[in-house]
Amino acid sequence: MEIIGLTGQARCGKSHAAEYLCKLAFEAGATPHRVSFAGALKRASAEAGFPKETHPKEYREFCQTEGAARRAEDPDHWVKLTLQEIKEIRDKEDKKLEEGHKFWEQVVIIDDVRYQNEIDAILRMGGTMAHICAGDRLPTPHARWRRHESEKMAKAIDRTKGKGKRFEAFFQTVMPWGKRNEELDVFWLDNSGTPEDLEVLLGVSFGLMTNREQLTSAAREIADINNISEEEKEQLMDFINQLIEDLDIEEGGDLDGYIMEDSTAADDVEPGPGSILEEFLDEDEDEEDVNETD
Repeated sequence: MEIIGLTGQARCGKSHAAEYLCKLAFEAGATPHRVSFAGALKRASAEAGFPKETHPKEYREFCQTEGAARRAEDPDHWVKLTLQEIKEIRDKEDKKLEEGHKFWEQVVIIDDVRYQNEIDAILRMGGTMAHICAGDRLPTPHARWRRHESEKMAKAIDRTKGKGKRFEAFFQTVMPWGKRNEELDVFWLDNSGTPEDLEVLLGVSFGLMTNREQLTSAAREIADINNISEEEKEQLMDFINQLIEDLDIEEGGDLDGYIMEDSTAADDVEPGPGSILEEFLDEDEDEEDVNETD
């Protein structure tokens, strides 16, 4: 099983990216699954009489209020429900293997990663993260609703421009064995261009995200690989294979241990990025007050 988590501000292109990653996974011979940390919350809203399609305003208010209330009781409430859903997918994959069925690798794509504990859970399962930044193309960047806590982390990651210790701090998770992950499985995807530009980035990145040794047919078509010489093809594949080898991604293990009682208190872990994150998450709040528009 492969797991890909997507972070980014609302309307930055995460849904489009998830749909295209599902397409790439299917073309690569895998079975894609779109899973959402907010899935259980959305179902609860519909059961309360506020489906998104017919009651968008009430739906948003319900999700924000109920989501915050459950997290106040248990910060990992929604994470646990989502992890159980992923575990069920993995169990079905394992059962098919045991029964000798044709193997179709499961690729889980989560397109609504909004909180630090959600990033941590994905990385502890051996997953890969990708952050999507729409830059100046982001619609209504100063709308009042963007000040909700669910947008805070994505805005802070945007401000890092995908570089430096502040960017790395969001993904230096304390792993189940008690140490921070030293090699970051995270991609920065610039979506300031057209949807087609984003698809190019996804097509080229998909093989690395899923630890595959060759590009999918869709990525080959996008990159016009069939139009280059045999020598150039060989050089390109050697380069890609070397990148994959250098990543040295470890296979994800059991889902147990995705949540740690006290991440910052793990043995042999230096005082991590917590102070950096707190400072950076709160940065520019005054500037947002000035620029805010309805």
